[in-house]
Amino acid sequence: SLVFPSICLGVAVMEVYLRVPLPIYGSLWIIWFAYLIRYMPYGMRYVYSGVLQLHKELEEAAGISGAGALTTLRRIVAPLLSPALIAGWLFIFLIANKELAIAVLLASPTSKVIAVAIFDQWVNGQGGELAPAGGAPGTPERQQGDVTGEFRRRTIGIVDRLHRQRHHHPGQL
Repeated sequence: SLVFPSICLGVAVMEVYLRVPLPIYGSLWIIWFAYLIRYMPYGMRYVYSGVLQLHKELEEAAGISGAGALTTLRRIVAPLLSPALIAGWLFIFLIANKELAIAVLLASPTSKVIAVAIFDQWVNGQGGELAPAGGAPGTPERQQGDVTGEFRRRTIGIVDRLHRQRHHHPGQL
């Protein structure tokens, strides 16, 4: 972990939202908030590489060419940042799916994420019902690995195609 263990974050978020009169404890909002805190450093690391590509001269050239701020964002900044944003989102998605400590502490029967649902079935001895979810018998991590591995292969192919299209058809301002 980049900052501190998930169990500490889960307990801290639970304590805060049990004391604050905001009724989000036991909902998906509290899990989302805890995941945001937990994985923001990972996202920042991925996006930072994309931000390093953005030189002030690119934005100045767009302004001199008559492009407004929204056009510059849409035609220059977004295409340069999109690979880093997509890679960061996919990485965070893959590691957040297996996050159990935060989700177990903050989930309720009406707000379960996939890791908690798999954990509940595993603990209750319903391992046979888990096999269709992951395509292979075994531990929840193995099942999730099969699904996320296929997802990763497909998304890498999509990102490669988008990258090739952008370099074969350069845009104009």
